[in-house]
Amino acid sequence: MAKNYRKNKIFIPNTVKFPKLANQKRAKRVNRVVEKKQPLDDVILENSGIDAKRLAMLINICHAVADVNERLSMEISEILKVADPTLELQFQRSIRQIRNHAADMVRFVDTHTSPEFSEGFGEVADALMEVIMNFFRVQEQ
Repeated sequence: MAKNYRKNKIFIPNTVKFPKLANQKRAKRVNRVVEKKQPLDDVILENSGIDAKRLAMLINICHAVADVNERLSMEISEILKVADPTLELQFQRSIRQIRNHAADMVRFVDTHTSPEFSEGFGEVADALMEVIMNFFRVQEQ
């Protein structure tokens, strides 16, 4: 029995110990100069080249589309589970990634804004989802 156990065991030869090098990270930290960062609001508002209203609109659209993407990817997953729990599409990994990233964006709105704003955002996403679904329903006919 002891012989069989030895046959299955992997023997690792003694490793050579290398000399420790000086901690280069610590040396870099000492010489590093930390610059104070301005809040993003100040940078955006003080920069005349940035259209703050357009930027805000684009970010809001990204968050609304993320909400729609999260819902669509969850619905795809649910349909596939009902059809066959082992069934996976070729792009299943991409769908999971979309759902995870979209959920992060939706969670950001939920945690960093007021409940009223978050609820309004959900209503916008509902309306956007309806427009998209109606568009594709018309295209199918």
